[in-house]
Amino acid sequence: MSTTTTGRNKRRLQLEADLEALHVSEDEKRTIRRQWLQKETEYIRSLRSRVTLNDFDLLKPLGRGAFGMIRLARDKNTGNLVALKTLDKATMLRRGQEGHVRAERDLLCQASDSCNFIVKLFYSFQDEHNLYLGLEYMPGGDLLSLLIKCDIFPEWMARFYAAEMLLAIEEAHSLGYVHRDIKADNLLISESGHLKLGDFGLSTDFHWTHDAEYYDAQRRMLETSRGRDGGTGTPPTVGTGNALPADDDNDKFTITPELLANFKSQRRAQAFSIVGTTNYMAPEVLAGSGHDFKCDLWSFATILFEMLFGYPPFHHSSPSVTRQKILRCHYVFPAHAASVSPEARDLMAQLLVRDPATRPGLKEAMAHPWFRVPIDGQTIDWEAMRDGVVTPPWVPQLKNELDTSCFEDAAAVVGEGMGVSPGPPMVVGEARMPGESDEALDLRKRMAFKGFTFKTFLP
Repeated sequence: MSTTTTGRNKRRLQLEADLEALHVSEDEKRTIRRQWLQKETEYIRSLRSRVTLNDFDLLKPLGRGAFGMIRLARDKNTGNLVALKTLDKATMLRRGQEGHVRAERDLLCQASDSCNFIVKLFYSFQDEHNLYLGLEYMPGGDLLSLLIKCDIFPEWMARFYAAEMLLAIEEAHSLGYVHRDIKADNLLISESGHLKLGDFGLSTDFHWTHDAEYYDAQRRMLETSRGRDGGTGTPPTVGTGNALPADDDNDKFTITPELLANFKSQRRAQAFSIVGTTNYMAPEVLAGSGHDFKCDLWSFATILFEMLFGYPPFHHSSPSVTRQKILRCHYVFPAHAASVSPEARDLMAQLLVRDPATRPGLKEAMAHPWFRVPIDGQTIDWEAMRDGVVTPPWVPQLKNELDTSCFEDAAAVVGEGMGVSPGPPMVVGEARMPGESDEALDLRKRMAFKGFTFKTFLP
């Protein structure tokens, strides 16, 4: 059964459930069903029309991810605002990211109909040089921006966001996906102040179509069939650095006032670098060993630590030392940690353990006493949180729909020159794997992202 058919059946079942709840007359039900059928017909017709970059007015820069730019754009046909993410094909191929971008697109397609704490995907399309994702616009910016403004959250505020983070992780895991890159700048804030998880560029469901090795094997087969040496074709990987000597001075691991001041002054810039990403990675991911859903719980705990204490637990100005601190699980609570409840410290201590087998799972984390102990007279009601009826601690104050002030610090780092280019932003040859011919590279650019196009149902 196709994805379109499955989605249509789900929407029909939801319609009937809604009609039963409304307690309207049979005549009114028939009228509503006719209106529903008309919208479904319009949607099916719209699938036959090709979405292109010309369908959007590009308005303002919002930021950038690891592999592309993000702009606020308006759909010329509907008038709706979207966050348009652009991914350069040459960059994706050069870095062996075919599987990752397909995993991101596939997860967002599945989540668009059923998830409340994952950013919705409205469109995915491509042209000769770029891939595009038309995503739900979240005008409140990201959690990193809010952390930069506040520095440290009061515990009740941190707990609200921690609960919504776990609900977002729960939705991703329920679809069979591990995010693997959860960090503050991947948690976006809606107009109403609620969190949603985005940027699934490193996610996986361990399916073969999302495995970089599969695409590399296809390239080697293509070269071999043309009588050429396919080479290893292994994309370059980020190493874990040289291990520190056993008698290395522990001062290298210490969070000094100078180090903390430098971190705070460079917080946004570091988010765009490998250093910023590494701060939140689980040791099993960083080491390249086997990992499962529990790696997202480690990342969750590092963000909780940052919300409560103002910096990630394993931060260091040296990427190598950061990696070694993570691999050794070397961290300490700061001197002012006593101001945070023992339950919060216990949750972080349970999750920040090197062996994932001894790390609590999602259900255990959500059942932790920290979410039940009263803080300012409040506890976490998980059902109310799922329904989105709990008032967020912060709601963005926006002047109008084009107010992007919550993204100003991100745009300042990226610069105003981040416009979407209709042509390739780099020399195409940079996408080439070792020993790859012009013919194979051209075919790979055309075939690697086949079936990428998607358009969601807009009620």
